[in-house]
Amino acid sequence: MHDRHTIRLQGFDYSQTGAYYLSIGTHESRPLLGRIQGQQVILSELGLFVAEHWSRLPGHHAQVRLDAFQVLPTHVHGILFITKQSRPGRPEGFSRPVSQSLSTLVRGFKAACTRDWRRRGSEPVGRIWQGRYLERVIRSRQELAGLRCFVRDNLLWHRLCDRDHW
Repeated sequence: MHDRHTIRLQGFDYSQTGAYYLSIGTHESRPLLGRIQGQQVILSELGLFVAEHWSRLPGHHAQVRLDAFQVLPTHVHGILFITKQSRPGRPEGFSRPVSQSLSTLVRGFKAACTRDWRRRGSEPVGRIWQGRYLERVIRSRQELAGLRCFVRDNLLWHRLCDRDHW
């Protein structure tokens, strides 16, 4: 069994209002979401499907406002705002999810993409997502501006560094 440790802020309430950056990777960093051709990402059918699901998040969660978003072959980057705290309360812990928190939103997004992809009878891909994801609490306007640029220009970084994912 893996020895898991969290990189999350201890004691932080991830259901509170604020801006959050996310990076969600595909299982085993497989290029399921598209391919890079020249200076652009050509999304696969699954990549288009994932982008559509992301755009629907505010329809399912009224407290969510979307910002920058990018689909790359092996992962997605997004910035979102939680605009209203649904239930102030206890910090999340392992096996203690908090309704409408960031982790609950991400878990729901990943589960809905997987479930709906399978239901529509599309090409089987096995597992779509890694079990974990990277998140960052955005604490200033400058940090938000920098992360917006990172999300927008991530293809450039991807090519410069010749890495599969960040």
